[in-house]
Amino acid sequence: MVDSTIMHNIVQQLNALDQGLDEEAPSALVGALTKALCFINRLTLEFNTSTANATEGLEPLTLSDPRILVLSVSPDQTTSYIPVMNSIFSAQKLKVTIDACQIYGPETVFLQQAAHLTGGSYIYLERRDALLQYLTMAFLPPPSIRQTISVPTQDKIDFRAACFCHKNIVDVGFVCSVCLSIFCQPVPVCSTCRTKFPIKTLQRLNAARPSLPLTSASQSRNSSTPPTPQKINGHASVTPSQPLGPGGLPPSGSINNNSTFHINGAKNGLGLSG
Repeated sequence: MVDSTIMHNIVQQLNALDQGLDEEAPSALVGALTKALCFINRLTLEFNTSTANATEGLEPLTLSDPRILVLSVSPDQTTSYIPVMNSIFSAQKLKVTIDACQIYGPETVFLQQAAHLTGGSYIYLERRDALLQYLTMAFLPPPSIRQTISVPTQDKIDFRAACFCHKNIVDVGFVCSVCLSIFCQPVPVCSTCRTKFPIKTLQRLNAARPSLPLTSASQSRNSSTPPTPQKINGHASVTPSQPLGPGGLPPSGSINNNSTFHINGAKNGLGLSG
């Protein structure tokens, strides 16, 4: 009864959204995470102040098991990649666990990474009539006792990142060797740290990069060994381990969805990352 009531209210809220807008309203995920982290930080400061006399000379105290639960009904927004990652790093610093439950829509790359990096749980809700059971059995127990009980875990995690230039989720990207910004194609000047790259380096990387199109988080790939990295005059490049198939894609089984590799170029140069 409780499950059906909750799901009925969620469906009503989704149906009440204005479908006639020219542009889709941005997700409030970043604002919600930021506000929750600020609230936890304020409580931590108040807790430390109230116990300062008793803990003088000791390390600052923190709240026990602070957590954030995200109930998501929307896909990823690649434009919010950088602020989401900043929120994740802030949660790590505050030792805050981020749990995520995907109720509607496709699986989200960013929430998978948030849950993994902060030691939380990510669950894609396959049976919506069991929402209450998931909330009480998977998310209610604190992280300290979740290993004792059988809490669902992530079978695979998508660690792909979004490029800083077009905000697209990429499989193969070019990494600035100075600030580690990610780009979907070689650029003469890094838009983040304003580092200028040699023209010859850009030409070599353009000639050596594989002809792999950009893919979104919803596109699937087959599993096998990743491309073999090589070096061209001190600069990193990637050469496919097998001949390319139709449309510039490797044959079936040539890319591993769960494998990652990072190759940095020389100083003031670009590197390939996949």
